[in-house]
Amino acid sequence: CVTCATGNSCLVNTDCQSQICQSNECIETASPTSAPTVSPTALPTPMPTYSPPIINSLYTPSGFTEVNPGSKVTIKSDYSSADSKTTFEWIETKQGLDLEYEETVLTRPSSPSLVIAKDVIESGKTYNFTMIATNSHGAFDSENIVLSGSRPPWNGTMSITPSSGLALLTTFTFNTSSWVDDPQSYPLQYAFYFRETEQDDDGDDDDESMVMLNDFGNITSNFTAKLPLGYGANYSLVVGVMVRDRLETQSLYETTVFVSPPGITEAVGAAEDEADRLELSLNSQSSLDSSAATSVASSIQASASLLSYVLQSANSDANSTSAALLARTKMLTNTLKLIQISEPSPATVESQAAAIQSL
Repeated sequence: CVTCATGNSCLVNTDCQSQICQSNECIETASPTSAPTVSPTALPTPMPTYSPPIINSLYTPSGFTEVNPGSKVTIKSDYSSADSKTTFEWIETKQGLDLEYEETVLTRPSSPSLVIAKDVIESGKTYNFTMIATNSHGAFDSENIVLSGSRPPWNGTMSITPSSGLALLTTFTFNTSSWVDDPQSYPLQYAFYFRETEQDDDGDDDDESMVMLNDFGNITSNFTAKLPLGYGANYSLVVGVMVRDRLETQSLYETTVFVSPPGITEAVGAAEDEADRLELSLNSQSSLDSSAATSVASSIQASASLLSYVLQSANSDANSTSAALLARTKMLTNTLKLIQISEPSPATVESQAAAIQSL
């Protein structure tokens, strides 16, 4: 690098590294100098610009868009956003449903998921729910899901044969058919029952309760059972089927049969045989599922109704009364065993309560 003579420095450049110093640029100086070093000015860090949020999908936990109006309905969102300040908004655009917190919805409409209160969605109606996600720069995305309120099964019927018989002796066959439902609601399940009539102190009918003959889980539309004694002078008994779909919306169909008492001796014998049969069956098992337990409880109730008839009948003699009391004691023991080994369910508890009350 060409430099100035000793004692001179370059007028234009402070060093030889950036540019060769020409002779006419040299000036006299006491010593070589260099330009002062200036600290760089700090530039502000630019604010990050986030990409718009992305809503991939809205969905219900079941994956179905047909929902039970009688239950809470949850809508979840699958979204992504790098901005922690992303906000959310839910609206319903089909029916004009007002999404009011703690009234129609149980989560705030500013949440990334929505829980709709039960009985808000109406059966047979369609709803369009939209979620909007907006980041702090105003960039947004939206997605919607269409839900419909399911309808309970309809158009069905039920027959029972024979139409009359004897308590605890006649086997009645239930047959239900022709039920129709929405496409997403299948399969259908069937539970059969009778209505127990409670009477007041004067012997008049006071109230009715439903006693299940089997629990849900039965997808066949046929069922056989022995029934308890009917009510009133003609021994009428209301029986029915409860039809429930996959979404647990349900319908009832009822009819009436006539279940009379057999003779006193025959009634006691039937109750004793049933008590022995149930005792043997219960003692051989360590557990019972809800449907089997419900069936056993209904058999106990049918036996109890017949035993009560014998004990209250003016035609009962001492031997019949004694045998009936012994059979009732066995039935109480069977009921306690049933409670110990049965899987609890509403139908089972209901049937057990009816049996205990009858005993």
